[in-house]
Amino acid sequence: MKPVAIGIAVCLVAFQIGCARRTDVAVAEPNAVAPIQIGVIQSDAGAEFLRPPLVSNLPTDAESRRLGKKVYSKVPTSLFRNPRLNASETYRIPAGTALWVSPTQNPDWMRVRLARGGSAFVRTDATSAALALANARGSMADRPRLSPLQRATDEADAGDGRSTSAPSANPELNDAIEDAVRAFDTVSQQMDRLSAEYAGFQGDPSDWPQTKDGFAAQLNQMATDMQAFGQALNEVSEHSSRMSSNVRSAFQAAVAQASVANDAIRSARTLLDQMGVGEDWSAEIQSLGERVTELGSAVNSIEASLERMG
Repeated sequence: MKPVAIGIAVCLVAFQIGCARRTDVAVAEPNAVAPIQIGVIQSDAGAEFLRPPLVSNLPTDAESRRLGKKVYSKVPTSLFRNPRLNASETYRIPAGTALWVSPTQNPDWMRVRLARGGSAFVRTDATSAALALANARGSMADRPRLSPLQRATDEADAGDGRSTSAPSANPELNDAIEDAVRAFDTVSQQMDRLSAEYAGFQGDPSDWPQTKDGFAAQLNQMATDMQAFGQALNEVSEHSSRMSSNVRSAFQAAVAQASVANDAIRSARTLLDQMGVGEDWSAEIQSLGERVTELGSAVNSIEASLERMG
């Protein structure tokens, strides 16, 4: 009987060990580590490492700036290799970054000009032409303002344009010119705000009424600033007899362009009055854009004339 008992005991131990092993396997299977898939991002946190770092100063050169129009990023955004959201990102930029852009066939995208003929693409609604956006972020240095300087080499006359003898120093004229320059500086900054407000008409038509109100407010301020500048020009004219021929010519050009600017403001106001509630404003908005362009061109011409007067 002893051999039989020993055999039975061995079988029982083997059976228990086998059961234990099957139990171990059953517990281990749910906790098995999934195989690593090559090329698959395991988490959103991992995706962040594949994105380019934030860049405030994009590589640009004189040619890229010549070909593009300067705008600013309204929000932190990305620049893409192609005009598609699923395209690879070439840069990530914070809000307020200066961009030089040109239009594409898709109005939702603009080409960003980069140095040495390079380019990237940005969503149109992520940008703004407002210089005020950069000003608010302390970037005023990228557009130096006018600072009048006396020109000792200017040909001076006695008011009739024929004399070449230099008149006596006229600090009153210089002070009047400086006052005009300061008044124009306000006009120039307001022009940037007005252009930015008009850009709102490129958005959803449901936002047009709000954009119209904002544009009208900026246009009224522009008219006020132009009136103050006109008064400053009148003060300059009081010293016309002491102007050199160069200063006189530049002054007359500034007066003429100020008249063009005021005409554009009046025409823009008329167009705003024609935008009735519930109507399609597409034609008026297009004409309004033409007036804004005329106004901006006049402002640029005034700036050039004031520089000649300095």
